[in-house]
Amino acid sequence: EMMKHLKDYNENKYSGGLQINRWEYFAKPLIADVKGDTFFTAIFFFILVLVALFGIINSMSTSVFERTREIGTIRAVGIRRDQTVRLFLFESLAIRFAGVIIGWIIGFALSLYFAGVGIPMGKVSDFEGLTVPMMDRWYAVLGIWEYLGTLLLGLLAGIIGGISPALRASRLKI
Repeated sequence: EMMKHLKDYNENKYSGGLQINRWEYFAKPLIADVKGDTFFTAIFFFILVLVALFGIINSMSTSVFERTREIGTIRAVGIRRDQTVRLFLFESLAIRFAGVIIGWIIGFALSLYFAGVGIPMGKVSDFEGLTVPMMDRWYAVLGIWEYLGTLLLGLLAGIIGGISPALRASRLKI
């Protein structure tokens, strides 16, 4: 008999004249909002990555343009085209790696602060129609995967953003 009631509870069926539902039943609007916010965040993140790539391409193209004479000199001395590409790709990677390290330091400091202090969210009763209990403060959680992901993304952006200017540098006439 008890197992039947437990099975009815898990399947959200009527039991003794009462309907028992899981929290997801009452939080459908909140779950839909979170899914929509996740999609918006992904789009926003994609736009930020595109802006960063264009910034990298712009800075590296400016570097190639300003150092045309240097490129001509090192090519005249005997550096091949493929070595010129590698030189500019390495420069792009070094700049991006330094940026990732600076970002890690700033991000770690902010994460430590928000892990200790938290972000005030107000009272749950302030949110209309919210039936899921929430804490008054949200706290940051430090994870290694975020740091590894930013390293990978930063270096990948450095390679992708540095390819076009590096090829342009290798095609310059001596």
